[in-house]
Amino acid sequence: MELTVPAAVARAAREFGDAEAVAEPGRAQGFRLSYRELDERVTAVTGALIDAGIGPGDRVAIWAPNGSEWLLTALGTLGAGAAVVPVSTRFTGPEALDVIGRSGARALFVAGDFLGVDRMGNLLAAAGPGELDRLGLVVRVPEEWDAFLQAGSV
Repeated sequence: MELTVPAAVARAAREFGDAEAVAEPGRAQGFRLSYRELDERVTAVTGALIDAGIGPGDRVAIWAPNGSEWLLTALGTLGAGAAVVPVSTRFTGPEALDVIGRSGARALFVAGDFLGVDRMGNLLAAAGPGELDRLGLVVRVPEEWDAFLQAGSV
């Protein structure tokens, strides 16, 4: 039996199917996924990351609140063989830049306006010339989430 996170998600989808796996009631209309839907979405995120050039040994930073995109990004990152670099939403731009830079992240998923703070704006203000060049992929969530997934399916 394979003991990986992606394998565990796929196994849960087989075993629990349409049972509720994820609930994010704070969203408009609520957000719910069954185990089967969770597996399908994680597979889509994994594919989009691989299509973007993310793979084993890479690091993907997530500077966003704990929500469905965070969960799907983390699980999809593991599916692509990369490591998750969580960045606290309480960090300032320079603090986040330090974590992202020292981790060697090649991709960043960053919250749009959250708690009245434009995290991407703060990161850009803190970065020197070329400091973010290693980031081959930057996705603002939730604003660019759907476009990221669609680009991965082309």
